[in-house]
This record gives sequence, C-alpha cells and structure tokens, in this order.
Amino acid sequence: MIFLNNTFKKRIDELGRIVIPKQIRNTFKIKNFDELELYMEDDYIVLKKTGGILLQKEVLDNFLNFLRDYLFINAIIVDKNIVVSSSIRDIETCNTLIIDINKYINNSDKLDLEIIDGLKLSGFVRSFHLINDSNLYGDIVFILNDSLNNKLDLLKSIVKIILDLIS
Repeated sequence: MIFLNNTFKKRIDELGRIVIPKQIRNTFKIKNFDELELYMEDDYIVLKKTGGILLQKEVLDNFLNFLRDYLFINAIIVDKNIVVSSSIRDIETCNTLIIDINKYINNSDKLDLEIIDGLKLSGFVRSFHLINDSNLYGDIVFILNDSLNNKLDLLKSIVKIILDLIS
C-alpha cells in the first residue's frame, strides 16, 4: 500500500477485490459485515457506508407518525441534510424545507412556513444529534407547538427511543 497526500493506492486481486485500508475503516467506523454502497458519480467510483438509520426507515416513519397523531409533534429525521423520515407527509417538500428550517434550529424564533398549497408548518424548532456509541446517525428536528416548546425531558426521551430503534 502506498500513501500519498491522503490517497491510498491499492491493486485489485485476481478475484476483483480490493482491501479498504484500516485507517479508512477506522475513520468511517466500518466494521466487518457492514453494508457498503458502490456507485459511479461523474469520473469517480464512490464507496459509501450504508445502514443504521436507513435500514429502519419504515419503523421511523411509523414512530414519527405516532408522534404527530398522538402528541402533536412534527419531526424530521435527516442524514447529511437528506430527509430519511418525516411526520410531514410530502418528503420532497421536506427535502427543500430542511434548508429553510436550518436557520431556525435551536433559535428562539418561531417557525412559520407555508409548505404546500396553503398548508402551514408552524412551531418552535429544536434539533438533536442522533449519536450512539460515538456513531452519528443523523439529526432529528422537532417542530413543536407552544405548549411543548419547553419539554426538554420529553424530547430527550424521544431521542433515546429513536436511538434504540436504529441501534
């Protein structure tokens, strides 16, 4: 293995395999039997770690819908600013909305946005990192009505439940 300017040069063996260097595996917390996604982008071959939060999308969708229907809490779970799950039904809207929401995160300003044909999303925005065993899975953004705005213990409990679901 040759290491030049943060670049590893590896040879492909007779079976078409390459070894991912330990330094890269450690940096990206890639463990044995982790699933990796391989795709082409322009002139590059991209190898991306998958799993965790994406594997639990259906469970997360159900849980966020429960929060919306019974606790009146809207929430969006994002991974690198891409919406993974949301209690807001239109995911495409959420993908564009998350950019607007970022300026409100953990701010005392009240969010008041029109999201689809006159449908409004309003409330206080609170965000938490989804971290477990030093792995960052993504973030959860809560949009809370006035009565839930100061319920930090409730939000932390919800974050713990979500971490239990994805771990």
